[in-house]
Amino acid sequence: MMSLIPCAVPHLVVVEATGLVVAEDYRTVLIPALKKQNGPIRLVYILDTDVAQYTAKILWEDAEVGLQRLFHWQKIALVCADERLEESVAFFGHFLPGDWRSFPRNHLEDALEWAAA
Repeated sequence: MMSLIPCAVPHLVVVEATGLVVAEDYRTVLIPALKKQNGPIRLVYILDTDVAQYTAKILWEDAEVGLQRLFHWQKIALVCADERLEESVAFFGHFLPGDWRSFPRNHLEDALEWAAA
C-alpha cells in the first residue's frame, strides 16, 4: 500500500509504502502526485515495508516512472530501516540523475529538510 503524506512544501512529494506494494499503488498515488509537479521533482520515499513485499510488476513500474521523468529528478530521499538499501542508494545514486540520499527511518525530519532545501 502506498499513501501520499501531506506536506507544506509545495515542490515536495512525500509518499509512504507499507505492507504489500502493487502496481496500482504507483498508478493511483505516486504517478498522479509526480504529474502535478511543475519543474524539478523532489521526492521523499518512506519505505516502511520489506522490499520483498513489492510485486515483480511494481519493480517494473518503478523503473518506468523513473525513466519517464529521467531528467526531472532533482532530489530523492529514501527513508528506510534497511541498511542494504541505504548502501545501494549511496552507490547507485551516483549513476542516476538528480541528487539521491538515504536516511535511517528515525531521521525522517532530516530527509524532509534535505529534500526541501
